[in-house]
Amino acid sequence: PGWYDSNSVYESVEECCEDAHAACPTGPPTVGPTLAPSWAPTQEKECYTLGGDCTCVVVGGVPGYIGDDYRGFASYGECCASERSGCPSPAPPADATGEPTEPPTPSPSKEPTKLPTDQPSPSPTTSVPTTSPSPAPTPEATGPNGQVYRAYPDLLNGIDDCLFGDDWPAFMGVGNNPEDYLFLSLGDCCVAKGYSEGACAGGSAVNQEAPPAPVGETPAPSRGPTSEPTDPPSKEPTPSPSMEPTDQPTKEPTKPPTPAPSVSPSASPTTRAPTVSPTLSPTPEATGPNGQVYRAYPNVLDGIDECLFGDEWPAFMGVGNNPDDYLFASLAECCAAREYDCTQGGTPAPSPWAGGEFWYSDIHADGNLCVFGDGYPAWMGLPEYRESELFDSKDACCIEHACDEDAVPSNGDVDASVVTFVDEDFEGGDTGGLPWLHGGTPTHYADWNSNSHTAASGTKSLRSGDLNNRRDKSSDLSLTVDSSSGGRVTFNYKASVAWPFESFQVRLDGSLMHMDASPMTEWDDESFGVPPGVHTISFHVVSYADEVDFGRDVDPEQFGDGFAWIDDLEFFPTR
Repeated sequence: PGWYDSNSVYESVEECCEDAHAACPTGPPTVGPTLAPSWAPTQEKECYTLGGDCTCVVVGGVPGYIGDDYRGFASYGECCASERSGCPSPAPPADATGEPTEPPTPSPSKEPTKLPTDQPSPSPTTSVPTTSPSPAPTPEATGPNGQVYRAYPDLLNGIDDCLFGDDWPAFMGVGNNPEDYLFLSLGDCCVAKGYSEGACAGGSAVNQEAPPAPVGETPAPSRGPTSEPTDPPSKEPTPSPSMEPTDQPTKEPTKPPTPAPSVSPSASPTTRAPTVSPTLSPTPEATGPNGQVYRAYPNVLDGIDECLFGDEWPAFMGVGNNPDDYLFASLAECCAAREYDCTQGGTPAPSPWAGGEFWYSDIHADGNLCVFGDGYPAWMGLPEYRESELFDSKDACCIEHACDEDAVPSNGDVDASVVTFVDEDFEGGDTGGLPWLHGGTPTHYADWNSNSHTAASGTKSLRSGDLNNRRDKSSDLSLTVDSSSGGRVTFNYKASVAWPFESFQVRLDGSLMHMDASPMTEWDDESFGVPPGVHTISFHVVSYADEVDFGRDVDPEQFGDGFAWIDDLEFFPTR
């Protein structure tokens, strides 16, 4: 310390101890804890204060220059409690208890602890069985697909055979379907489905073993260890296609898809079952990804004397009388009208889809149901949806849409206010011909309308109504959609709104999915999923109820002009 003078500073510990008569250590410090308790009691200590701090030493070890008022404390705590001390340093460990400390472990064990074994023990680890079984039986084991093991008919491959496992199609477990499709054994399955003994013998899992034991308590203790765990039976995959016909052919031949529409009508009806219910009007022509009907048209953009087929023909070809000169039902008609040598030049596009009758999901039914006919919505015939929406058999349709036997068909009774597919760019004006429902504060109507002020694509979009800076008002727009397997809604939007004036909100069944309360200079996009069934998608511009003592014109860039726009709205069912 700075207040020490030269008479209190020494070259070595020995000189210090000799001059100050302190109880200094007589040997080097210990390098570790004492391995055994000391044979003599702990020496008594005396504490003193110096410079506001307390120090405890063996009795007789207090330096001689420490006055009587600063020494003689029996413990560190008593020293700190005195008026002479401020005890700035952390308190030392608690005073000695008077008892010798417990010695550490004399030495490590001679042998290392045994490691866990790699293999199970050859005999039971207990000599007696469990004293009492678990109170309830263990639930049935589930397999890798999360379903219980069952025998089920092989509908997917169209074979009169029963399989065993947990990979049965989901629709078999819906409603009353388990009674018709799921069985405890392959024998039960074959008998119930009326498959011949020879056919069922062809299955690879006829003599199936029990499913693997589930993890958890067993209904009752076993009396001995299990020899080896069992694996769930599985049907061996065919290593390669067979070169010979199947020994047990199916009752009906598989109907191959027609690669292209036939030139002449079929000699007999292509289906045996009548349409469930006729449509009220002819099915409209299918449109392609660009939202136009399929037509043959001249390749004028590339300057080539050839005709193409598809829905990507230039928009001007469909205006006024232009379709008479540019759009044709077939490539042959286009080539003849334009006097092209269509045997040369580019490869013509595929032929148009001929449509027809199929099994499809009755989206408007009360429950999941597949029906047969040609009354399906036009979008199901689009190339990107045919595979997931139109089927040659009821079983295939029900596998995809999880049919419910208790579902009630719509029988063509469709609510016109509910849509199943949306692909709208608002270029046609108005609100795209969709069954929108406008709303808002009853005392002030502010409908959404077609607008050409700004657009994400093309020249038009849909804009919210004008609230005229009124407080606690709204401009609302909603659309109801329906799907059997869920879908996804996507749209572009731009909001010129700001707190404390108003906000732009998007909701699904009333739940907030998106919100903006500050002006945007560029368009953005939004997307969210829609569960199966009937749901309402809505767009809102809502003004706040609290009064504002200034106008948005004080800073138009910060507070916007109170409108919101949407464009390129799509609702696509899940594929």
